[in-house]
Amino acid sequence: MIALIAIALSGCGATGDAGGGASHLPVSGSGPFRPLPDDPNIPISAPFVLTDPAHDLDEPTVVVWGDQLALWVTVHENGTTDIQHADALELTQGFGALLPALQADQPWEAGGVSGPSVIWDTPWVLFYSAGGAIGWSTAA
Repeated sequence: MIALIAIALSGCGATGDAGGGASHLPVSGSGPFRPLPDDPNIPISAPFVLTDPAHDLDEPTVVVWGDQLALWVTVHENGTTDIQHADALELTQGFGALLPALQADQPWEAGGVSGPSVIWDTPWVLFYSAGGAIGWSTAA
C-alpha cells in the first residue's frame, strides 16, 4: 500500500495540463506581466529597453544602484561573447551606451563569458558562465 501511494505521489504534476507549460509563462500575456504599449511620450520603444542592431544581446541582469539602474548583458559580436554594462537614470529614459565589463582572458574561460549575475556590494561581485563552469570577478 505504501509503495502504491509513493508511486501515485511521484506522478503528481509530472504530466502538466492540456494547455502546456508555455501557457503560464509571464511573457505569454496570461499572467500578471503584460507588455508595455508604445508611448510616444517616452524615448524607449516598448517592449525594448535596450536594443542594438550591431550586437546580439542576451541574458540581462539588472540591479538597482542608488537612484539608477545598472544592467549587465551577454553580447555576441563578431564571433566573440563577452559581458557589457549600461546604466539608466530612469527606465523610461532608456539605458546608455554599452561598455565592456568582462572579456574572456583566462584559459579556463574557453574564449567566452556569458550569463551575468551581479551583487551590488563593496566590492561589486559578478558571477558568470565560462568554459563549462561558473566564475566570479569583482570591481570597486
